[in-house]
Amino acid sequence: MLKGNIYNSFKGFLVFLAFYLIFYYYHQTVIYDRLYLLILVQSAILAIYLVSIYRIKIGLYLFIFLLPLLNSVTTIIGIRRVTIIFYLFVGLFLGYLVNQFKSEKKIKYEMDLARPVFIFIIILTISSAITIYRY
Repeated sequence: MLKGNIYNSFKGFLVFLAFYLIFYYYHQTVIYDRLYLLILVQSAILAIYLVSIYRIKIGLYLFIFLLPLLNSVTTIIGIRRVTIIFYLFVGLFLGYLVNQFKSEKKIKYEMDLARPVFIFIIILTISSAITIYRY
């Protein structure tokens, strides 16, 4: 039993490390024009990550709350575009991975979020099919 637990912990660590390294190397290619934008983005990523470790639902709500606030920051400041949404999502996803490996349960989903997400995926698929068919 202990051997399987160590194997699952090691596997979880490798999955987390792989996603973190991809995020880290991608983040190194971004050029920030302002230092305070770098600090703002890093602070938001850290906040979403830490909240998502303990409660993924609250992390998701924080992610949804910060989307409209931080999406247009680069336009307002008048600098080069930075994909802040991607970085916030990576913080949420890494927090989700740690949360799942910490609980040692199979991947689960909550029913109150599953139905709207499923409806959204259906609408997105239909919209994509119409767009592809049109062109």
